[in-house]
Amino acid sequence: MKKAVTTVDEFRRAVEQLEQTWHLAEHVARAGYPADDPFVGANLVVTDPKPAARRGRGERVLVEVATTWNQPPFGSEDDPLGALRRELATWPGVEAVGAPDLDPQLGWIWGFPVTLRLSQ
Repeated sequence: MKKAVTTVDEFRRAVEQLEQTWHLAEHVARAGYPADDPFVGANLVVTDPKPAARRGRGERVLVEVATTWNQPPFGSEDDPLGALRRELATWPGVEAVGAPDLDPQLGWIWGFPVTLRLSQ
């Protein structure tokens, strides 16, 4: 059976669409943050790809999905970014979604690794 594949660009577009579908900007505004607050952004960032560990056939890359937002619709203190990670794990071409962590230097950027399968 062939496994689903994706491209980094397709994944980025899908993540951007998810921001709109989940009304992320509205959640941020409802929480009372000013639109120009540099520490709270209503967006998700997908980093440039890096080679991922080889597992069987096919090319894989590792990207990091990052955001400063860790409240609904994504999660809570008990489950940071849980809903987002569960959603991404169901997408075609997403092979693995790692655990979230908080940037140790800045202390306000959440991120987690995503392994994408680019070819069979």
